[in-house]
Amino acid sequence: MMNKAQLKHALTLTAGVLVVIFICLFSQLNVPVFVKAIVSTALLCVLVSGSVLYYKREKESTLLEAQLSISRINEELQRVSKEREQSISELLKQRKLLENIVSAIPYCVYWKDAKSIFTGCNQKFAEFMSVSRPDEVIGRTYHDLIEDRELADFFVQCETEIMKTTVPLINLQKTFTRSDGKDVDTMVTKVPLRNTNGKITGTLGIIAEVTDSGNAGGGSNAPATQCFSAISNMAEGVLVTDSRGLVTEANPYFCELIGKDKERIAGSFIFGCFSDQVGDQLKTIFAKFQDGSDSNVASVQAVVGRRTFRINIQPSYAENSYSGVVVNVIDINSLIETTRKAEYASYRKSKFLSSVSHQGRAPISNIIETSKTLQQGDLSSEQTEFVNTIYNAATDLMYLVDGILDISKLDTGTQKVERSEIDISQLLA
Repeated sequence: MMNKAQLKHALTLTAGVLVVIFICLFSQLNVPVFVKAIVSTALLCVLVSGSVLYYKREKESTLLEAQLSISRINEELQRVSKEREQSISELLKQRKLLENIVSAIPYCVYWKDAKSIFTGCNQKFAEFMSVSRPDEVIGRTYHDLIEDRELADFFVQCETEIMKTTVPLINLQKTFTRSDGKDVDTMVTKVPLRNTNGKITGTLGIIAEVTDSGNAGGGSNAPATQCFSAISNMAEGVLVTDSRGLVTEANPYFCELIGKDKERIAGSFIFGCFSDQVGDQLKTIFAKFQDGSDSNVASVQAVVGRRTFRINIQPSYAENSYSGVVVNVIDINSLIETTRKAEYASYRKSKFLSSVSHQGRAPISNIIETSKTLQQGDLSSEQTEFVNTIYNAATDLMYLVDGILDISKLDTGTQKVERSEIDISQLLA
């Protein structure tokens, strides 16, 4: 089945053949030679002029189709760019929310990179370090902020061990000497900080001042409970269990996630908080922690309702003895959805480019072949210039279409790369 362009091309060639046949038959008639020459020349001129006009219009039509295709591609790219901007805006909102939550925590909170350099903190920690703003802490180390060199060295050594062993440091009692010379008793908690892939990228620290009554913040609860309250407003689930797997602490985010009050969760086995499949995985992980065959952080993925969560299980130790786990439940549904949308948009763009390029090759190839045929004929200098212009424009357009096809193949991973030796001097010549 021929398309419209191929049908026009066939009709043009048919008309040309009929004109040639008519000239041949006319030459057999008994008429003067000059009459035959005039009629034949006139018919050839009409044929050539009609062909040039036809292919000129065909070129304009092809260029218009190419412009429309490029316009569609630009619209698609703008749509993808808008989706990307919306994703970035959503991430910035989540970051602002997290900053507000950290600022509202009534304890000193900070986080550091793998080189023990501060990358952020809340206002309370900045004031504890005798500076006015959190940005005055960023980029500095404990050696820059406290005068006690031995304490600074000790903290750096602790952070190095935490990142190496993945074992958190919970409720370490230390005395800070402030710049005004006043000694402050504190409880320090340090845990490894991980990225979305589970890789340790630094440490997160919480410092709670201890009052004269011996409790952090002056409350009647145990120090561990007081430090745990510092992360009660975090936008991820936090769960603490003992060595048997019984829940001892759960923050409000986790309670809301599974639809149970903290009183109902406390004292129950963690395995019952999730589905049977996830519960069986957790039992296997806990068994390895208990017999000492594994002390690395484990991760499992769970689906609650329509949301997907990553569950990180980190063993904790007291006096070199396994004492339980700290569980983080992180919502990765938005990340999965953003990734899926980006991949689908890229797929649609590649398919669109490939489809447009393939559709454009057929009419361009017809124009090139017809131009070659006309170039072999007996044309005037003006006609030759027209034909060469058509041929060069069609060839350039074919190069453009081939380039678009190569880009779409690279996006879809169907472009094959072959290794071969080349002479650079020939390429530069």
